[in-house]
Amino acid sequence: DEGRAADHIDVIVSRRRARITSHGGCDRIHVKRVVRALLKQARACPRCCLRLVGCPADRLAQPISAADLERWCSDACDAIVAVDPRDDQVCGLCFGLLQLDSGVSVPELNLVVERQSKKKKKSLGEREMTFGGYQSLGTGVTSAMVDEGFFVEGANFTLHVHLPLAVALREISCVHWLEHTFGTDGLSFNHVAQTDYYGVKRALKALVSGTMAAALNSRPVKEEEAGAFEFEFHMQAPELSSREAEAHALLSEHARSDGKSRKRKRGGLKQEFGERCPQIVAKAAAALGPRDFKEAFPIDPQASEWRVAAPGSALVRYSRYPVYVCGRYLKFSRELSQTAWVVDQERIGESSVEEVIVAALGEDARADEWKMVAAGREDLDVRMLGTGRPFVVEARNCVRGRVPLRDALEPERLGAILAGRVGLRDVHATTKKALDILREGAEEKEKTYDALVWLSRPFTDADVDKIGRTRDLVTRQNTPLRVVHRRTAMVRERTIFEMKLRRCEGRGPHFAMLELRTQAGTYIKEFVHGDMGRTSPSVASLLGCDADILELDVMGVEMDFKPPVC
Repeated sequence: DEGRAADHIDVIVSRRRARITSHGGCDRIHVKRVVRALLKQARACPRCCLRLVGCPADRLAQPISAADLERWCSDACDAIVAVDPRDDQVCGLCFGLLQLDSGVSVPELNLVVERQSKKKKKSLGEREMTFGGYQSLGTGVTSAMVDEGFFVEGANFTLHVHLPLAVALREISCVHWLEHTFGTDGLSFNHVAQTDYYGVKRALKALVSGTMAAALNSRPVKEEEAGAFEFEFHMQAPELSSREAEAHALLSEHARSDGKSRKRKRGGLKQEFGERCPQIVAKAAAALGPRDFKEAFPIDPQASEWRVAAPGSALVRYSRYPVYVCGRYLKFSRELSQTAWVVDQERIGESSVEEVIVAALGEDARADEWKMVAAGREDLDVRMLGTGRPFVVEARNCVRGRVPLRDALEPERLGAILAGRVGLRDVHATTKKALDILREGAEEKEKTYDALVWLSRPFTDADVDKIGRTRDLVTRQNTPLRVVHRRTAMVRERTIFEMKLRRCEGRGPHFAMLELRTQAGTYIKEFVHGDMGRTSPSVASLLGCDADILELDVMGVEMDFKPPVC
């Protein structure tokens, strides 16, 4: 009823965080005068009226009609002659998106719900619909997600709201108009001009967040959370007058050429600068004085172009933040690269460790993309033994929001997929922090190797003794010839902490097993044969003869890898 509506408006206004007057007198009277002017002359919706006088966005969720707000303002001492407000007018500040659920009879808004690839930012499918309220918005988005197979119940989310340039410029114009209209009364609207706390974006974000939280039975979060949804809400302006479009182009060109806001891409300025970078254009426009801004953007609440015939529309893009699984892998095959290896469109090797692990973990997760990051890598013909190499697998846009490890690691199923080529241990779900732990540890880790080496002459006891006494040897390695075509040409210093040489029984006097413990990043094959002098010292130079490596096994990756468990 009318009394309840007035009490509700009183509560909202009493909790304003900004005052529009700094001198004596009742601030409430000035608030009512400004609200009435916005209702009648600017044809603003109730939510826009209240936020422009300093009401916080989180207090605007409950519907308020224009009629209720007009009645609340009826005892204002200043009479402004204008037509009565109509609830079916589309607000010229928010283009109707803040008028939802307010009993307003504006047409339903068009909505496109688009599933987006997290990595490549491309559409993986979309659905078109209409909505007339925030509840139907939430229902429409979640139903589109469920139809794509996503598990949505209880999934937390982040929300990013993107507004068109027209909203920002109209807001600036409206503030200048308010300052001009009420300037003689000493009223200030700096709370709108100097912060976005009272802007359309914050109000819309508060309303849509509450809607999506109810639809998903979850809560919004401020930062990326594994398995949570990421929503991008793009507000799109209706068709505007040619005069306003020209003003947009003029202010965009001003922002692009002022020497402070130049955005370049591949040596050239971005096209459609105003729509791509609305915040930069709005910031440059706000820095103009009222007169200069009026010349560039003549559309204000008094102009005929201010009226909006149809509401705006919305585009909601959704994706899921990656989920992470970590552990250690062992590689028993000498025909398996770590990741898919393709040269000149030709596949090298039968498969890869990454593909085998994804096949084992990813069947039921149904992720759009997978990426494996490991603590270093071994060559295709090198085995990874011992305790295994730490790795983290990232599942992007995972339909289920998690990787079902209990089913994936079932021994019989897992054994059939790994087929003796790869082994897994210490596998568990983790967070994004595991990637940081992996990268930090990679710089300090040590590795141990077993290598079958050959000498051009028979091994002697003196060779065994000399190699065994060599400790903390610093070798200088030029980028190896075998990889210099794809790696930066430079000299790297690496430390060989200890070595041990033992005869290889049954292989003849020219063969031996070499055990090494080295700094991460050492090229072991080149350290053995010297790479035509590009690595020095090497085993070959230490023993004074030609040397080569026939087989190499990584026996251990020694690093403190203890990622969080979730």
